[in-house]
Amino acid sequence: MSASSHLKRISALLLLIAIQTAVTLANAQTSHSLMLWLDGGATSFFDNIEESKYAIGGGGGAGFGYELQHKHFLLDIGVGFEYGATSTFMHPYTVDIAGLVDSEGDTYTGHFTFDQRRDNSNLGYVNIPLLMGGRFNHFYFLVGAKLGVNLIYNANVQSNVTVKGTYDKYLGLWENMPNHNFGTTELATESPIAFNSIDLKGSLEMGYRFDIKKPNEWSPTSPVSFRIGGFIDYGILNANSGINNYGYATVPENGDVGQISMNHVFVSNLAEEKLINNFFVGVKFTILFRMPSPKDCRCDFY
Repeated sequence: MSASSHLKRISALLLLIAIQTAVTLANAQTSHSLMLWLDGGATSFFDNIEESKYAIGGGGGAGFGYELQHKHFLLDIGVGFEYGATSTFMHPYTVDIAGLVDSEGDTYTGHFTFDQRRDNSNLGYVNIPLLMGGRFNHFYFLVGAKLGVNLIYNANVQSNVTVKGTYDKYLGLWENMPNHNFGTTELATESPIAFNSIDLKGSLEMGYRFDIKKPNEWSPTSPVSFRIGGFIDYGILNANSGINNYGYATVPENGDVGQISMNHVFVSNLAEEKLINNFFVGVKFTILFRMPSPKDCRCDFY
């Protein structure tokens, strides 16, 4: 066999070895993990409804997913369920209703002032997160989007209601007369509520990743690792469902305060053509189970 033939065979063998080494190194620098997580924190709504002060509440959730790590790069995808309860606090607001009839048959205009009003809403939804980021030493970050489907929502309203009256045939403002339903009462009523069925949030998460290792363990990392971090989710789409045909309150013809139904501001005419964006900030704890691979060196990629 000629020297050129030997050289060709050796070159081909070296090329095969180089390809196999490159594939092995590539596999060694890539890991696959299954994830379980729990999260919790503060919920809110940002809106441009002039009559609202602010919204605050709390919520939490859980989910599972998959993570790909290649060197420093991270890719996370999964599915989770979140549930939150938020109270929207309102400025004092007066509703004037004409044509009411008192217990003596006289007609008047009722002035209903809602003060210290709190519009409570509960929202449960499924999230599908798609996040990308990086890991450097024990620190990591993730950015991306979460597509949500709203499944559960209900609401109730609590408020002080002060009623005054202006009669058609009497002069002056009538007040502090319980026998005419004029006075201050604490009320709490159930309310209709609606949100857009689809939600899209921008998301940022960052924190610390760590392992629990056994003494004198040969593998430089455990097949189970943990992350704890903070996150911020902000609703990009308008959560306003467009169902704004309810009044701020529904008052019976006799003006009986005990029969007033208060409607959540998000479905009232005050929210017509307004923006409502949900907001969630909190802490997330994740358990990662590294998936076995014949070429997985179980190395940390710093």
